Amino acid sequence: MKNLKIFFIFFILFASALPARPSPDDFAKNFKYCLLSVRKLTLNPGEKITGYKLNLNDAYVYAAPIVPEDWSLDIGNNAHREEAWACTVSAKESHGTGWVPADYFRNFIVIGIFKPSADRPDFIPHFDMELEITVELDLAERKMLLRPKDMVFKPYPASLAY
Repeated sequence: MKNLKIFFIFFILFASALPARPSPDDFAKNFKYCLLSVRKLTLNPGEKITGYKLNLNDAYVYAAPIVPEDWSLDIGNNAHREEAWACTVSAKESHGTGWVPADYFRNFIVIGIFKPSADRPDFIPHFDMELEITVELDLAERKMLLRPKDMVFKPYPASLAY
């Protein structure tokens, strides 16, 4: 009887440690993964990039490979659509010294874009995105708004996504 109690205790502890999500293959098949880049980003002389906000619909952020030193990054993968955008990424430099060059936005984030599925014929994804980049020059701020046509979506193998 004592051995049975020990078995059940270990079983409960082990079972509670198992992840409660679909297998990686089941999850990954719903998405087309892309490494996102800005097609062409032109700054005026002396301007410095001090932040950005990325908004996504029918997509989510899989990874942010590079977070610059002295920056904060907040990723909200909100699947409940309580806001206008399903996913929002906000990033900004912390104390006026963490600006990044324009080439930071080359391969800067990996996203998963929902794709149509035979398993869910009633769900038709409508991908959309906007990237707002904040630049400063002599403490004056300017915002640049970029849309999907301004971006490069490089395929990212689903096998690397999980």
